[in-house]
Amino acid sequence: MDDRADSRDERAGLSLLTGWPLLVLLLLGAAGLAAGLLAAWHYDAARDRILATIRAIVDWTEGLGPPGAFVLAVTFAIGCVVLIPASIFNVAAGFAFGFVGGFLSAALGSALGAAAAFALGRTVARPWVERWIAGSRRFRLLEEGVRREGFKIVLLCRLSPIMPYDLLNYAFGLTPVSFRVYLTASVI
Repeated sequence: MDDRADSRDERAGLSLLTGWPLLVLLLLGAAGLAAGLLAAWHYDAARDRILATIRAIVDWTEGLGPPGAFVLAVTFAIGCVVLIPASIFNVAAGFAFGFVGGFLSAALGSALGAAAAFALGRTVARPWVERWIAGSRRFRLLEEGVRREGFKIVLLCRLSPIMPYDLLNYAFGLTPVSFRVYLTASVI
């Protein structure tokens, strides 16, 4: 008896995927595929520019020898301040200095950049950041979370791949989180 009830439930579920619902589902799938292909077509040009930039950074810093790792870290920090995606510097550091050297260079650059952008967000760039986030429900939630659980919220935001790292540096500058707590959670 249970087998018949299960098969009826399965048929009832399948019957929902016929007619108009099936057509809508297929059209949405086709639209998603078309959007993905269009994005991939445009991505080729962007990918070429990104790879050329990484190659230029690698060539430049490798040519400097061991001090190049520090130069790359400082360049990374400047990139954080001017909102250049961190992934470019992470990849360049790995290619130029291998796993350990690249990790240390990228970690230093990331920490320096996060500290600089946070400080700028608290001081000089504060009016710009306030205008940028004015009325943002997400920022209000972020600020409320930081007020309650500062370290944990900063750490979780750093671990999230969908949170824009460089922009968060500035946004955290407007929250009540202390510099010490912010930097510790960012470095971890």
